[in-house]
Amino acid sequence: MVAKGSGRGGALTGALRPAHLRDLLAFRSQPLTMVGGPSADLESDCLLSAPALVLALATGLGRHRFFVAALGNQLKAAVHIIADAPAKRWEVVRSTSQATGVGQLAELLGRATHAGGAEDIPRVVARVLEDDPRRVAFEEAGFRPYANETLLVADLTNWEPAPGDAAFTRPCRRSDEYMLQRLYTASAPQGVRQIEPMTPGEFLRPYVGRGSRGVIAEEGSEVAAAAGFLRLGGSQVAVLRLLLRPDTVAAGVAATNRQFLTLREHGVRTVWLPARDYSSDVLAVARQCGFEPVAVRRLLVKQTTALVKQPVFARLREGTVPLPAVNGSRLVHNGSHVPQCRLRGDTRPRRRALPLSAQ
Repeated sequence: MVAKGSGRGGALTGALRPAHLRDLLAFRSQPLTMVGGPSADLESDCLLSAPALVLALATGLGRHRFFVAALGNQLKAAVHIIADAPAKRWEVVRSTSQATGVGQLAELLGRATHAGGAEDIPRVVARVLEDDPRRVAFEEAGFRPYANETLLVADLTNWEPAPGDAAFTRPCRRSDEYMLQRLYTASAPQGVRQIEPMTPGEFLRPYVGRGSRGVIAEEGSEVAAAAGFLRLGGSQVAVLRLLLRPDTVAAGVAATNRQFLTLREHGVRTVWLPARDYSSDVLAVARQCGFEPVAVRRLLVKQTTALVKQPVFARLREGTVPLPAVNGSRLVHNGSHVPQCRLRGDTRPRRRALPLSAQ
């Protein structure tokens, strides 16, 4: 797909196209940076090795998609998108730096989302820091916020367990999937769940995924909280995931304390926690466990497809919207007659329509 820009108001004057191998040197000289902050690479699972980058540029397909705007051999703007085919969702994770003009990046984002729509992807999402100048480009491209998120960080070097009630904790098992789904449903609004659909593997990754082991906190005989984490190999950095039932802060503190002990034993020193603005209980747990706020992120979405109501006569042909009838004849509200065309499946004999005055 190649498209020419208008060249007005900072718009692109080159061509938009999927990136390919000859852009590899341009990526090295003008690297792409995360739009969601320092923890976004773990959250979006978008870390990319050099061989994987070469493969993505060579094929133009797969999980990693790159779109560029170039004038000749000069790279003007570029975006890195994670294509989640099972969830029918694209996520913008990287772009060229803030030096890129807002108009150029906005036009590239708009055209990249059109490419997603052409592949039947209903929405494109992004996590963007509130103070990042590139947020303006996302908004100009039609992205709209659906939630805010506070990014918090905790240092485990001199960490001491937070005081709290001693809730019963245990390791998370794959058989806990149903209870974890219930916690997620209770804590996330329906609109957010519709925008962020997840496959079972993606949902369970922080709790029972490869290299991850979550912690369950129970109150009585019910699961009240769950704490999982995302970590890359032997890295000293991890991202904490918390699921809480409403008004179960004490259970959340117990699960976090247990998870912190496990992470510190495995060499983790820095823990990030994204806390949504609609989850006051998670923010309360973060305060008690020593997290400090670092930044605020906007969660943005752009719908690539729209629901179009079927034309009324098409619905009439399918027999889904019956009209008022007098003696079996279809009449409209002003007394004139609808042409005598049979609806599908209508086997009744034709009758002459009577005017409304004859009722």
